[in-house]
Amino acid sequence: MKINTIAILILFSSLFSQAIYTGESSFHWDTGWFGSEGNFNAELSFDGFLNGEYSGSMGVSWADSVGSTHLFIPSIEPTDTIGSLYNIFIMYMKDTDGILNPQTWDIAVADAIDFQNLDALMMYREDVDSLFISQLIGPFINGEVDFSDFEGSLAPLILDLAVDSYLPISGEITLSETTGNGFIGLFNGSFVQASSISFMTITDGEFSHSIPGSEFLPGVPENLIAELN
Repeated sequence: MKINTIAILILFSSLFSQAIYTGESSFHWDTGWFGSEGNFNAELSFDGFLNGEYSGSMGVSWADSVGSTHLFIPSIEPTDTIGSLYNIFIMYMKDTDGILNPQTWDIAVADAIDFQNLDALMMYREDVDSLFISQLIGPFINGEVDFSDFEGSLAPLILDLAVDSYLPISGEITLSETTGNGFIGLFNGSFVQASSISFMTITDGEFSHSIPGSEFLPGVPENLIAELN
């Protein structure tokens, strides 16, 4: 990890009272008896991301003004060799106690409809163009995200993405382990794409993320807690 990348992350976290994580996310998907199946794999190189390579998995945690802590994990894999189309999988979790300790969130399709009041979300969409990926992920890197109204600023993009996405009928996300430097977890679910009445099952979902260069950061607390200044 280059020193300039570590410096950017330290500065970004200190300015916005949040943390950025990089890592990997993977799962097996199956669209049923007459459909197809395959594997989704996303692993982020942060230096590559700074150079405009929108591929991999990252996580962002932050606190809101009422004491809840949020965790947003977009994961992206290319669908072609020229980098113009991507598959994207999104997870979102909120803990109203203010600490993201190990726990499980149950998820249903109603959660995706009421985005601004949800506690957890999963969403999968295929063949998303690079411009949309840039609009969704880029603001986290260049410091344009408004964490005081994150749901409000992100909701239009999420709702646009949801139109042709696979949304959960049922499922769960489990945060298995958290430390001051990162987290690991599992997920699975049954999904439906309303625009085509297509169904998908996601199994063996795993994610693992850590703060890049965290070995150089002293005194990191043991729980995922963010403070809003």
